[in-house]
Amino acid sequence: MKFVPRVLFLLIMWPTLAGCGLLMGENMPDDRLASLTVVNRSNFTICDVRVTPASQRRWGTGQLVEPIPPGHAQTLRMRAGRWNVRLEDCDGGQLLARRGMVVRGVRRLDFDPLSVQRLPRRSGRRIATRPASWL
Repeated sequence: MKFVPRVLFLLIMWPTLAGCGLLMGENMPDDRLASLTVVNRSNFTICDVRVTPASQRRWGTGQLVEPIPPGHAQTLRMRAGRWNVRLEDCDGGQLLARRGMVVRGVRRLDFDPLSVQRLPRRSGRRIATRPASWL
């Protein structure tokens, strides 16, 4: 009779323990997790960072909680792998785009003022003309 309540308790608690990551070593550091820190060293505000798997052709939804003003940074958490990364200004214009970027562990992208140049007046958009710094 004492055996039945224990089995019942384990059956009830199993999903709770699994959901909290207390089973199968899920509370251990996972080398499949990574982070990308976007550092804004430009004079422009980065209003959106779009990150999609490298296998996709379209840009996904924005990942920023709030814009990155000049001189500030924001860290995005993601799974390790190949990613497409696009930085956008507040008008939706592309500041920088990188396809197939490998992100493992802790990665940093410095977006500096020398990498941004205005396009002709009629478009009003800015693009990256030189690669941003990778650390």
